[in-house]
Amino acid sequence: MRSLPRTFRATAAILAVWSARPLQADDAPRAYQEDLRPLLVNRCLSCHNPNQTRGGLDLSSHAAVLAGGSGGAVVQPGDSGGSRLYQLVSHAAEPHMPPGGPRIPDAELQVFREWIDQGCRENRGSAALTVAPDPALQMRPVESFTPADGQVFPIGLPLDRIRSTRSAGAVHTLAAHPWSPLAVLAGDRQLLVYDLPTRELLGVLPLEDRRAEVVRVSHSGRLVLVGGGVAGRSGQVDLYALESGQRLTSLGEEYDSVLAADIDATQRWVALGGPGRIVRIVRISDGGLVTEIRKHTDWITALAYSPDGILLASADRNGGVQVWEAETAAAFHTLGGHPSTVGALAWRPDSDVLATGCADGRVRLWNMHDGRQLQAFSAHGGGVLSIAIARDGRILTGGHESIARLWTPDGKPLQQLPTTAALVSAVAFTSDGSQALTTGFRGQVELWQLDPVERIAVLPHHLSQPTERQAALAEEITAAAARLTALRAARQSGETNRPALAAAVATAGARHQQAEAAAAEAARDADSLAQRQGQLQADLDTARAEVDRQTAARDTARAALATWQEALAAAIAEDIRAGDALEQATRDLAACGARVRELVSAGAAADDPVLAEARCVYDEHSGHLLRLYEQVGQSAQQAAVATQALEAARQQASTLEEALATATGRTDALQTELQTLAGSISARSAGVAEATEAVRVAQEALAQRQAELAQADAEGATLAGQLREATDSLDQLRGRHAKWEAAALRPRLMALEQSLRDARAALAPLDQAVSAAAAALAENARQRANLQAELEALPAKQAELADQLATATTALEQAATEIAQLEADLSARIARRDQTDASLQHLREAAEAEPGNEHLAAARTQATALLAALSADCDAAAARLAERQTARGEQAAARQELLALGARLTRRAAEIPEALAALDAARPALVAARDEARAARESAEEPALLAEADLAECQETYDTLLARWLEQTGR
Repeated sequence: MRSLPRTFRATAAILAVWSARPLQADDAPRAYQEDLRPLLVNRCLSCHNPNQTRGGLDLSSHAAVLAGGSGGAVVQPGDSGGSRLYQLVSHAAEPHMPPGGPRIPDAELQVFREWIDQGCRENRGSAALTVAPDPALQMRPVESFTPADGQVFPIGLPLDRIRSTRSAGAVHTLAAHPWSPLAVLAGDRQLLVYDLPTRELLGVLPLEDRRAEVVRVSHSGRLVLVGGGVAGRSGQVDLYALESGQRLTSLGEEYDSVLAADIDATQRWVALGGPGRIVRIVRISDGGLVTEIRKHTDWITALAYSPDGILLASADRNGGVQVWEAETAAAFHTLGGHPSTVGALAWRPDSDVLATGCADGRVRLWNMHDGRQLQAFSAHGGGVLSIAIARDGRILTGGHESIARLWTPDGKPLQQLPTTAALVSAVAFTSDGSQALTTGFRGQVELWQLDPVERIAVLPHHLSQPTERQAALAEEITAAAARLTALRAARQSGETNRPALAAAVATAGARHQQAEAAAAEAARDADSLAQRQGQLQADLDTARAEVDRQTAARDTARAALATWQEALAAAIAEDIRAGDALEQATRDLAACGARVRELVSAGAAADDPVLAEARCVYDEHSGHLLRLYEQVGQSAQQAAVATQALEAARQQASTLEEALATATGRTDALQTELQTLAGSISARSAGVAEATEAVRVAQEALAQRQAELAQADAEGATLAGQLREATDSLDQLRGRHAKWEAAALRPRLMALEQSLRDARAALAPLDQAVSAAAAALAENARQRANLQAELEALPAKQAELADQLATATTALEQAATEIAQLEADLSARIARRDQTDASLQHLREAAEAEPGNEHLAAARTQATALLAALSADCDAAAARLAERQTARGEQAAARQELLALGARLTRRAAEIPEALAALDAARPALVAARDEARAARESAEEPALLAEADLAECQETYDTLLARWLEQTGR
């Protein structure tokens, strides 16, 4: 994309007017064809079209936009913040688009943002696109544990060799301990070890004249790796024991500075590299070269072993990233697509994903199972310099901006850390992942709380000398002690005044109690009268209620009486009316009966209409008469009932009148008594008011005294809190002072240790001389004792030898006799065999002459068998003879040996007295040499004993100071 040429100023003006109006009047989702492409035509397509795809990016179609450019996808549907296209046009990342021009208007930016966030639709009728998260971005559960020896808190690191500078300078690299809240910073030719909870400097590891380019803490937490050197001259990797600060070994002999290095999880190898473009794997045990990797074509900029120790990743200045098998250095993956320097590598804790940080500002996540790029997101304009990944997969990045950024494991933005660095050269998570460290070329190392984001400390990088720090702490301790003394004096003054205030409170309390007692007595009297008044009032109310009730009952009874009187009058009236009607009906019935009888007497037929009609009228009058009789009966009953009820109502009304009169009389009596009691209550009320006023006055006095005492107690509590704070502050200062006192004492301790080593070294040859003289004297005594014992044992040995010689002579003579007998026996056997052989020869000849003679043949067979047996017998006899001759030869040799031994014993009996005399002659010289060596050692031992005593005293003081500091830190 580029800015519009001058010839299109009119078009640009029209576009500006058009873009100033609302781009969408309804709530329809944004779409490429309807909303985005018109903007791209005017802003971008002159540089990003099918004929001219700068950066490999074509924006002329929906499919081309989704395809992205040479750096990968430029939009992530649903995530405008993570889409490179939006980052560039909004100037959130570089290079800014359009190049060289101002940012496009906010209204157009809103179109870009809404189109991406709403799913990158092609047109209004298209469905929104969604990107399913790659399963590889889900971190595999990794057992989180602290190695048994992983918790480290160094307490004896040196603090006496601090290199002071006028300014902090740049911090290129730092490392956080994996299991303890510690940080290791690479300063000006020194390593600084900090305790993060207290932000205290624990120790300084000097680097002589070398610059540190990379710092790592081993997986075990016991070793610190430092790689660096002198540019263009030399480079190496040093390993330090974190607890003691001792440099254990130096590895590699590079001809330029080491720029990248790491130690594997098993602590067997160190990988290192730099401008030489070669990755060297070196054994830690003996420093021997294991292998060299010569794949890279430019400087080695980053090296990282996977947490499981299986893989090694390497990166170079040309954008090359390789992954190797750690055990064999065989190629595993080549990770392409980095257009420039890759300066940062970080492994996810499960070792399944590698993050690379490139100078193009993007972080890429790679799947180690198949080498695929899982995700790429723009992190920092100008380039990524550092990456760290927490145990939960969160990613922290720093680069060519003054902001460090925190991301989700799949690359979504979480938070920003607004550092004070011009650029962030190194980042790290603390051991528990709740905090982070950042640093940059301004030299400030900042400690951040991540939830919520807050900078909680700046670790001091410009340090004063121990003596200066000790003097400053001494001044602070003096001031704190003076403040503590003043607070104690104020506290003592308050405690002195408190008994008087407490006594005044007690006096006021007693007066208040007396007033309360008097008021209570008056109140009790008033209460008694009030209770009586209340009781009378209650009785009066009850009586009045009873009057009201009786009045109501009387009125009710009167009303009932009137009702029943009215009912009785009505019943009487009805009875009179019914009687009149009954008489009239009786007369009418008699007339109808007479008419019927007349008709019957006149001889009217049964079906005569007149007779029938007369009879009907007679029947009607008969029915009517019966009904009237019933009504008269009912009226009579109602009259009787009404008469009885009226009588009862009259009696009840009379009774109620009497009860009402009684209740009215009681009410009048209670009213009179209540009026009399009201006067007494009025008089009592005046007394109660006076007592209450007295109580109020006493209460105000008591409250005033109590307020004075409470104020004194509050002031005392405040002083106590200040006293505790001052005491704690003084203890902390003394603890820190003790640490620096120990640091100041450390050179003397080391000098005494060296003096003791020198004294012991001087004693060593004297000890050897004493031991050699004593050994020579002991050897003399041993040889003399051996010779004397040998001389004393010689007669017995000679006598034993004489007996053995006589026995050997006798045995030799017996052997000669046996040999002679065996020789004679063998001769006889041979003669018999020869005789049998001659007889056999005769039998053969006879058998040949007489082939058919069976007797000759049988005799020949027997002779042959006998000859074989005789031959075998001769051989056995010859073997016995030879064996005995051999035994006789051995006996003769043994006798000769006995004779030689006898000769030797005779010579030895003559030699031993001479040897004893020589040993006796040499013994005085040996005794003198031993005594001389002992005297020399005793003379040289005194300095060693003095050095040992001084060292023990100094070590005790040093340990006491460290213990005081550890107690202050709560370790």
